[in-house]
Parts: sequence; structure tokens; C-alpha cells
Amino acid sequence: DGKLYTRSGDKEGIRTVLQELVANGAPENILWSWRPHIGSNLLPKVVQSICQKVQDHPSGEVRFGARVEAILTQTPENSSGEGSNGPPSVTGVKLADGSTLDADAVVLATGHSALDSVVMARHAGAKLEAKGFAMGVRVEHPQAWLDKHQYHDHEAISKLPPSFYELATQINERGVYSFCMCPGGWIVPSQTEPGALVVNGMSLSKRDSEFANSGIVVEIKP
Repeated sequence: DGKLYTRSGDKEGIRTVLQELVANGAPENILWSWRPHIGSNLLPKVVQSICQKVQDHPSGEVRFGARVEAILTQTPENSSGEGSNGPPSVTGVKLADGSTLDADAVVLATGHSALDSVVMARHAGAKLEAKGFAMGVRVEHPQAWLDKHQYHDHEAISKLPPSFYELATQINERGVYSFCMCPGGWIVPSQTEPGALVVNGMSLSKRDSEFANSGIVVEIKP
């Protein structure tokens, strides 16, 4: 829902991204907010604007529904014109309709539910390494209860934004922490495969739901 958190120290780069989002319809307060947030109701309009800007560019194109089924590569040749033992280089992608797109580079921006794309990259010769991740549950609380505990019944509570929290600890040398905390939000289904149950959290720009929610996850090591 457009929670714009990052641990990057590249302030100039972050500022550039935020300015681009504002130029495409995001609220200006993300330029100065401590915890910038766009909201699930506003984010689609921002994405649509960015998409249109890409399409309006002379060399820009967006292909909806174009499923990539293979990454195309070629083996480099040695001085004798024969194939060498070096790593293959990318030449483009093959789409499900049988057509191909030529490219000097292919960027996979697959999100969290794209095992088929990982397998595709492996078949193209990419090196894969095991990486740690986190798994857990999502908890929900009444926002009024959370505000009471975070603001300590302050008389100005009605003028303050919906409160949030961050939790972190170590248990048996594994990190346990809150993730994607949504003040005034909803828990929503987000599974992408049959037979699975996966949930996520989201908030609208005003964060005016009666409930807050957060993921509570544990570190899973390779």
C-alpha cells in the first residue's frame, strides 16, 4: 500500500524516487514525513500515471499480459569462432505467444511469488544462492486500544495520527520482529496459488480503519 521505508543511506537517490512519486500524484507529505505512506486508495493512480509516462516516451512500451517463458542466452565465442566455457550472455526473452524480445539486459522484478521466474533464471545459467527470509503471522488490534497504550491517554489523542509500533528481539539466536505494521488498516488475502492461505496488511491514505495490524515474523536461516 505504498509504505516507503528503506534502510538505504542514499539520501539523494531516495529523494529522487519520492519526487517522482509526488510528480505522479502521490501526496506531497511523503517528501518530509518520517514514515512516508501513500495508501492503497491512491497508489493505483500513481502507478497508472508512471505507466502512462513510460508509454508516452518515444522508446517506452508497457506490455500487459505478456508472459515471459524463457530467458534467451548465447554462449560467447573464443578467438577461433567456437563456443567458449565462459558464462552465457543474455540476448532477450521468449514470450508465451512464441514471439521474442531482443535485449542486452533483462531485469527480473518479480516480487515475492515467482518461483517459476527463479527456475527460469536458473535454466538460463544464473547462479542461485540460498538466502534467509522471515515467516510468521499477522496480528490485529483495535486502533483505539493501541492509541491508548502508545499515547498514554494524552488529551490531544484525537489530534494525533493513528499510532504504530515496532517490535524486535532475539530468541535462540533468531530475530523475531514486527513487519509491515498498518495503523488504521485491514488484513487482506494475498495468496497467488491454489490451496494456499496467505494474508497481508494494507491501509488507505487516511488510515481511518478501526483496526491496526502487523506481521510478527521469525528469521528463517538457510
